[in-house]
Amino acid sequence: MLSGDKSPGEDMIPPEVFLSNQSWWAPILASLFTTINATLKIPPNWKQSIVIPIHKKGDPQDPRNYRPISLLDISYKVYSRFLLEKLIEWAEETKLFHPEQAGFRKGHSTSGQCLVLLTLIDKYLNRFNCKLHAAFVDLTSAFDSIPRDRLWQKLSYTNIDKRLLLLLMEIHNDISARVKFGPLGALSDSFPLNKGVKQGCLLAPFLFNFYINDIVTTMKALNQSAPSLQQLKIPILLYADDMVILSLTKLGLNNTLRGLMTYCDTNSLKINFAKTKILTFGTKTRKSLWNFEGHSIEYCSAFKYLGIIFQHGLSWSAHLNTTILAARRTIKALEKFYYAKGGQLVPPIRKAFISKVLPMLLYGVEIWGWNLKTLQRLEILQNSFARKVLGLPKGSVAAQLRTELGLPSIVARAHIRIISFYCKLINAPGSLLARQAFLTCSQSNKWSKAMVTITARYSLPNLDSLSSWDKHKIRAWILTRDEAMDRAQSTSARLSMWLPKVKVVRSLANYLIDLTEPNFRRAFTMARFHSIPTAFLQGIYSKTPITQRLCPCTMNEVEDFIHFFFYCPIYEPIRSKLLLLIPSTITSKEDCLEIASCGRKSPNFTWGGNLHSAGSETQGYSDRVACPRPGPVLILLLLLTQYAESVLGPFCALYISAY
Repeated sequence: MLSGDKSPGEDMIPPEVFLSNQSWWAPILASLFTTINATLKIPPNWKQSIVIPIHKKGDPQDPRNYRPISLLDISYKVYSRFLLEKLIEWAEETKLFHPEQAGFRKGHSTSGQCLVLLTLIDKYLNRFNCKLHAAFVDLTSAFDSIPRDRLWQKLSYTNIDKRLLLLLMEIHNDISARVKFGPLGALSDSFPLNKGVKQGCLLAPFLFNFYINDIVTTMKALNQSAPSLQQLKIPILLYADDMVILSLTKLGLNNTLRGLMTYCDTNSLKINFAKTKILTFGTKTRKSLWNFEGHSIEYCSAFKYLGIIFQHGLSWSAHLNTTILAARRTIKALEKFYYAKGGQLVPPIRKAFISKVLPMLLYGVEIWGWNLKTLQRLEILQNSFARKVLGLPKGSVAAQLRTELGLPSIVARAHIRIISFYCKLINAPGSLLARQAFLTCSQSNKWSKAMVTITARYSLPNLDSLSSWDKHKIRAWILTRDEAMDRAQSTSARLSMWLPKVKVVRSLANYLIDLTEPNFRRAFTMARFHSIPTAFLQGIYSKTPITQRLCPCTMNEVEDFIHFFFYCPIYEPIRSKLLLLIPSTITSKEDCLEIASCGRKSPNFTWGGNLHSAGSETQGYSDRVACPRPGPVLILLLLLTQYAESVLGPFCALYISAY
């Protein structure tokens, strides 16, 4: 599927050109592809790529600290997708790849591969009380190193369609690249690429996986002390060029690494010993060096594998702390932009939080996110972000914050991923290592108890019954229950008098979109959350008795929100002036009763202030409110939500500035 967010290659034709008029392009591309298949010749410009170096970290003068991004013609990407589908079909029919290789394969994922590693560690640490030795091996420029003649030779030994092989060879014949650099995007001279798979090409991961596919057979022959999963010996786990060598003994690990060196020499690959690490699960090892064949390999107590930090004792504290630190940095950058250049607009920063921060927090949660206390640490970050964006004080009810911004809880998001992941594994093919890992871990009491806790939290059926649910149904079910829990918490707090009538949970409050003046919007938010700095609110923190939280006016009344907004004489001039801006939608006492009770008439209601200009039928209701106090608040929120920018926002802002 062609995506519209891809950059064009040498021909500078963006994907939008193809997507905007597919019916026009389809016969043209079909004719071109047919000609290529018949002649085994591809357009010359398809052999050229533009490389953009992206700095990762470290010395910017060192080329090794850059990640090259290759831009190819979109028309070539469409054709390479066609070839890739042919290769995948052939690989599936012939069961080409070993199950230990999960990289860029349909039905496989980084989470699944991490689950396999986790299951092996847990099995030998907790069930058999023994150690598991792991070498996380890094290959130097693996995709760029493989010799193509060796790749074509390996492919020729299989039953691949010969014309397909010739097309692959033609695609990689005489290819070249130019580097884009500088602020103006200048291009270097063209230079040849004589080895490696074609960077940026959809075919590259498949071809690389095939090239090192025989490494699994080599490792199994060498490592007699490899751990096993469902009777299958697993000496190595692969995700493209990310590999981990596993052994139950140091001697077995040493022999396997020696065999790996021999394999790499034979296949023109090179181990990066500086980035290769050894971790012994079950023993905390001080940082030291292991001398191996004239090279030094560092021992470590934790390693980030496929984005998840594994520790020697299977604690997730290092991963959690690293994740929280990275998320805080991103949130801080978002908040800085929000106040400096973002106009303090809520919808954009909310969208940025969802797209940038949440993926960081929830990555791999299927593996490490079983503990509710762990997830609650992440929840604190979201609550803090929501509170700062809304401009509310500490102590604001978390459920109300999520309600206002339309954000599900982190816990619910995590549980959606966990349930969906394991339901997917139930229906996965039996040959999938991740499924076998799931079958193994599902037999443990710890796992079973955790799953029962999660399903009970949302009144879900057991996992076997859930296996027929798709991820959309799981998501809808959990979010509905999470919404109900948030609503229950919200309606038991200070917003209970208006929330069920005014705010629909899980949607961004309309005024956060429409009210663009930050000061007015914040004042309006504080009014909705009853966080206006009245004596009543401050008395909560100072523990002043309610009867002593008096307004400085002459009425000798408790200064709560209702008092200051409707009755306090200090703000009568401001109140009268601003309320005049409301269109005269209330023309009688009956209208007041109707709005105050949300459609339920209240015979005891009398109004105690000038709601409209002189001559209004509501003028002169001098008695104080005799009905329950939510009445005036409902008038405020039902009427003034519509006129927030012109009335309530300025009124509350003036009050706060004068307080």
